[in-house]
Amino acid sequence: MQNTAVTSVDLSDNGQLVAAGSTDGSVRIWNAATARALAPPMIGQNSPVTTVDFSDDGQRVAVGDADGALRVWNAERASRSHRR
Repeated sequence: MQNTAVTSVDLSDNGQLVAAGSTDGSVRIWNAATARALAPPMIGQNSPVTTVDFSDDGQRVAVGDADGALRVWNAERASRSHRR
C-alpha cells in the first residue's frame, strides 16, 4: 500500500502490470492479478509524478514529473533506463 497520494496510474497493454506514481516522486509497479509489488518503489523523480505510461511491450515505463523531467524505467527490475 502506498503512503502518499497517487497522482497517475497506467495498466500495461497485456493487463498484467499496474504502475502508480505518487506525490512523493516515487513509482511502484504492481502485479495486477496478485496486487503484489514487483520491486521496491522506483525513486528518482525530484517532484510529484504527473504521468506514468507503459511501453507497448510492458517492459518499460515512462515517468514524468511536475518539474518537466522524463525518466524511462525497466518495469520488471525497477531500474532506470534513460533520463531526459
